[in-house]
Amino acid sequence: MLQWVKKDFGMRVKVKRSMYGSLFFMTFVLLVVPGCDWHSKQTDVSAKEPMLRLIDVNTQEVYNDAHIRGAVHVDLESVEKESSQWNKKTPVVFYCSDYACMASHSAAEKLQTLGFEDVAVYPGGIQEWYSLSKESSEKYLLDGKAEMAFLRNEVRKVVPIKEGANVVSADQLAQRLDKMKQ
Repeated sequence: MLQWVKKDFGMRVKVKRSMYGSLFFMTFVLLVVPGCDWHSKQTDVSAKEPMLRLIDVNTQEVYNDAHIRGAVHVDLESVEKESSQWNKKTPVVFYCSDYACMASHSAAEKLQTLGFEDVAVYPGGIQEWYSLSKESSEKYLLDGKAEMAFLRNEVRKVVPIKEGANVVSADQLAQRLDKMKQ
């Protein structure tokens, strides 16, 4: 006995109820399911772990005004909570406002205590990065209007860097960020 089955495309297909109907249904499933699986694999690829986590621990106000392109804002108080979902093998670089700011060092210490393998601090912070972006805007990429007055102050390396901190220079950070674009 034959039966007409309407498909979504407005086409009609003759299908015999017994064996041919089952064969039609199985073929349909075999064609659709791998496509769904392909989509889920594509989604996983786009959600893969970054090559470097660049974390700005300044206030939200400072971050909104100016931050290194690619940086994510995380409050110092939230570092432990936010990092609980991160891969401990992915390199992390923290920065804050300038050489006098120790928030980036504190954040780095927290992650080192939690077992993260590659944690560093960029001590020059957004002030030094802003200053360097005036000399080479293609190398030192900056996001935001950069209207805060402290950004225009002379960069002063007056505070000694805390012991045990893995430190990266502006040039080293720019190189790492450039590699991520390739």
